[in-house]
Amino acid sequence: MSDSKVWFVTGASKGFGALLVEHLLDKGFRVAASSRRLAQLNGFSEKYEGQFFPVEMQVNNQAHVEKTIESIIAYFGRIDVVVNNAGYGLFGTIEELEMTEIKSMFDVNVFGVMHVSKGIMKHFRTNKSGVLLNIASVAGSYTAPSLGLYSATKAAVIQFTEALKLEVEEFNIRVCAICPGGFRTDFLDDSSMQTAQNPLDEYTLVRNTIDRYSSLNKMQGGDPNKFPEFVVKLVEKDVLPARIYVGSDALRMMDRRIGEIQNGIDENRDLSGSTDFDVA
Repeated sequence: MSDSKVWFVTGASKGFGALLVEHLLDKGFRVAASSRRLAQLNGFSEKYEGQFFPVEMQVNNQAHVEKTIESIIAYFGRIDVVVNNAGYGLFGTIEELEMTEIKSMFDVNVFGVMHVSKGIMKHFRTNKSGVLLNIASVAGSYTAPSLGLYSATKAAVIQFTEALKLEVEEFNIRVCAICPGGFRTDFLDDSSMQTAQNPLDEYTLVRNTIDRYSSLNKMQGGDPNKFPEFVVKLVEKDVLPARIYVGSDALRMMDRRIGEIQNGIDENRDLSGSTDFDVA
């Protein structure tokens, strides 16, 4: 047990986070996991005493994140793999979403992931080793009506993760953005799916789109119980991709999106290149 890898999983109270923590513990890894409320992790604490270290952490507070990481290192002696899983969804149009809602979502989905990513880097650099996995979404590359804000946060996660990967390769640190498609988690449950506080009825297309998302709940193609083993196999790879899409639906969406981007480039190539200096 003392030689097993130490994982740190954020947002571990439900969904992917909870499934991953249980899977890792069952495989004999040592695991630290965070939630906004420590009581939500009691089940793991009772079953995996000594192997599991629960922490209460506010991802939107950099100082709190750094103290939490220090406490995990003090308990286990090191951290080998970090999975930035904390985040949430919010559906609504750009016009109807209040700036407080927008800022709150960026605080968790983007700045929270950055806080943890920044907080672990010194430890990884010192050890000349470490794996950082940031959970993004296919929505960061392929968006739809009512998904603009969520997509913006996940796109930000993908892009800064890809830059970070290049920055830390010389320290033998492996970094990847994981971009799942639709999985049958609680993401679309009423308890998790958040919508704009002040919706505008005029947006009938968006209202219908959100209703359609609700109707797809628990009908997505992805099996959440297979996700944890996917993560373990990914970490075992010597070289990680900058980003990886998860699920057949995500692959189909990206094939479609890549085709749309390529068509847009080809159709506007002359106009796009018209701003270059004239060649004498």
